[in-house]
Amino acid sequence: MELDLTQIIWTLSGHDQHGNAIAVPCRLPGDNATALMEAGIIPDPYVGTNEKLVQWIAERDWIFTGKFSLPEEPAEKLLYLNFDSIDTCAEILINGKKAGESDNMFIRQRIWASPFLRRGENSVELHIRSAVKVGEERAKRYPFDLGQNSNNSVPYLQYVRKVQSHGGWDWGICLPVSGVYGGLYLREVRTARIEKVYTEQKFSGDTVELTVSVELEAAAAGLVPLRIEFNGELHEETVEVLSGRQLRHFRFIVRQPELWNPAGYGGQFLYPLTVSSDSEQIVKKIGFRHVELLTESDGATSESFCFRINGNRIFCKGANWVPPDAMPGRMPPERLCTLVKAARDANMNMLRVWGGGNYESELFYELCDEFGLMVWQDCMFSCVKYPDMPEFLESVEHELEYQVRRLSTHPCMTAWCGDNEIFMCFGQMPVSPERFQGAVLYDRVNRFVVQCLKKYNRELPVRRSSPDNGETRFHENVFEQDRGDMHYWSVWHGDEPFSAYYGIRPRFCSEFGFQSFPSIRTLRKCISPEMENISSPEMENHQKNGIGNAKIYATFARYFRMPSAFEDVVYLSQVQQAMAIRMAVEFWRSLKPWCMGTLYWQMNDVWPVASWSSVDYNGEWKILNYEAKRFFAPLLIAARVEPDGKYYISVIRDGLNAVSGTVRILFHSFAKRTVKPVFERTVTVDPESAFNQEFSPSDEPAEAGFYELRFEGEETVRREFFAAEYKRCELPEPEISVEIRPINTGFEIELTASDYAFCVFAEQRAALCNWSDNAVTLYPYERIRLTVTPDRPMSVEEFRTGLKLSHIQSTFSPRPETARKNRLLLTEVAETGTETETISPAGCEKRTAS
Repeated sequence: MELDLTQIIWTLSGHDQHGNAIAVPCRLPGDNATALMEAGIIPDPYVGTNEKLVQWIAERDWIFTGKFSLPEEPAEKLLYLNFDSIDTCAEILINGKKAGESDNMFIRQRIWASPFLRRGENSVELHIRSAVKVGEERAKRYPFDLGQNSNNSVPYLQYVRKVQSHGGWDWGICLPVSGVYGGLYLREVRTARIEKVYTEQKFSGDTVELTVSVELEAAAAGLVPLRIEFNGELHEETVEVLSGRQLRHFRFIVRQPELWNPAGYGGQFLYPLTVSSDSEQIVKKIGFRHVELLTESDGATSESFCFRINGNRIFCKGANWVPPDAMPGRMPPERLCTLVKAARDANMNMLRVWGGGNYESELFYELCDEFGLMVWQDCMFSCVKYPDMPEFLESVEHELEYQVRRLSTHPCMTAWCGDNEIFMCFGQMPVSPERFQGAVLYDRVNRFVVQCLKKYNRELPVRRSSPDNGETRFHENVFEQDRGDMHYWSVWHGDEPFSAYYGIRPRFCSEFGFQSFPSIRTLRKCISPEMENISSPEMENHQKNGIGNAKIYATFARYFRMPSAFEDVVYLSQVQQAMAIRMAVEFWRSLKPWCMGTLYWQMNDVWPVASWSSVDYNGEWKILNYEAKRFFAPLLIAARVEPDGKYYISVIRDGLNAVSGTVRILFHSFAKRTVKPVFERTVTVDPESAFNQEFSPSDEPAEAGFYELRFEGEETVRREFFAAEYKRCELPEPEISVEIRPINTGFEIELTASDYAFCVFAEQRAALCNWSDNAVTLYPYERIRLTVTPDRPMSVEEFRTGLKLSHIQSTFSPRPETARKNRLLLTEVAETGTETETISPAGCEKRTAS
């Protein structure tokens, strides 16, 4: 028997800010804020400035109550109650009697429930205390002042093992919710339950030994038949158990296994594993891969930082992952799938699960397994000192045992890391007794975390912290460029120009970023029409970095002509964000094998907000995610002007195969309407390497045009490069025509421009859409076809009405007649399936899209 308790009616009860009793229906898995919003007790916290109106929720205790019926006498059965995650400090009552408790949302809770149950109606209650109050109480008992994370609005949250960013961050809403997440069920077993199934792989030549460990939890002595099926082999055993936990190991030898590889380096082969008892069955998918983190001396003080998977050195391309919703009750599985797929579609091969968030759901890791996305997994500690109380460390060990065992079967798991940026914080503090005291405390807690990781994980590399320059360099600057991983924030936090990236040569950059606003469609779901100004109260509430808007505008002034319309501000913020990250990634990829990884900050958002993400909360791809698809491509051509004024061309190759072809650089003059060759060379680029060559620029001024970069061979790529700031260039003012044709479940749109148009970005205001490409460059009278699939059926007329095009020139205060022509062309799209030939005017070359 199994009863899915997510299907019953639950009630949330407590008291509002005025002391009035509340009792509302709610859904589990879910959280209290979502339930209160759906019941109309609170407004949507994500809209306007409503966040300020709901802070009282975190200061209250809450009770979740569920009722269900059992048709038979439960005392004659062996039943257990499962909660994947309870957030956070809770007593669990069954029929009014205390049956268990929870103090750590990162640990699954299971309770032998039969003694508390009865035939007929039963109730389960979760009495969840305010994490804010619990943190305050524990801080008073602790002998030292641990300080507060400057990003977090809730003091003392580090004393509670819950998502730290629930208290706010410089991209996150302050909303310390409580609730139940993941699986919630009552299940019958005969003698024992299967508590854990985890695996370990050992490679020897072309043979791998897989150890499958099965942990049983028995309520009393008895016999449990086990059946383990893997790769055509069957192991059967009857296990004699006593009350408590017993562990059994089963070994399988696989010769010449099919391997799981990161995306771009081979396939992702997965073997099914089935573990069955007389009561339960657990099914997992196993992927064989051999993971190494190479930290080898390659100079007097330098040391490599390179992941080697199955013998192949991998350049890690990806982003940092934060919790996808501050209100878990609003997070459907489909949205998680869309987000992880967006990483895969942007040519990423790694996601770093950041340490201020959560160990993600099984679905997240299963998707990463399927898509070939390696996972760098932080433990959930970030940016503040944590207590070394024995009961706190004991809870942490249970947490790490559970999470390491849970995630061990996923081949996407590539590295464990003790925390995010805590070690780095001490390097930034002035020398003082407080720094010494803090460093000693940090060493105690961090050393304990690392010991637990090594105790329960013998397969994957373990890092102390991120950033970190190595076990023997504890006292030295974590911003060294010759070893370890780096977080480089001088461009954003330090106001350096984008070209500052060219002065940084990291071995592996695991954080760097630049902000932008979310899409107009996302903003209009949370901002009032009269508040469409970045300095309005509602917009400022959706900007959690205090100097963020000023930095965005300062960067406009550095690179662009100042936009005036709100929509242009939003669009151009995304252009410059993509420009910044593109410059960093292209340069750092050109340094391989010195640099072997770039993970930008950040992949996703926790709510609709101005942030460093490349996909906003609503699932809209920002321009950065389209750029990432290009700058993370296995074959990349790029150019740069380094601080010494020298021009360089690079061709970068990832993967397992070399590529040969001809590199061509052409200079396109705006005013002269000429195209002149600047550089040509035939090259072969080996796998996991880069070709770099200095070249002489055009004799025309940099602002007179742009460089077209081409690589033509077995594979062909094309990119554009501006050697001058856009604001200095007299960009042409093109007329852009659009043709729309219905195809399958979506549309094909064809773009044509009368002159050069840069970063042409198509947005659909009426639906969330999946675009084949976007933010493209249009050459004169070149036809570019994009396919687009909306998330719901749309007529051609509805699609046309909601379509909006932006490009860089359109933000440069275009002449009124030019803007009018562009609007007319957009509204005069024919709905026929026939193409309309465009004749280029005299003197313009008719070009064909590559």
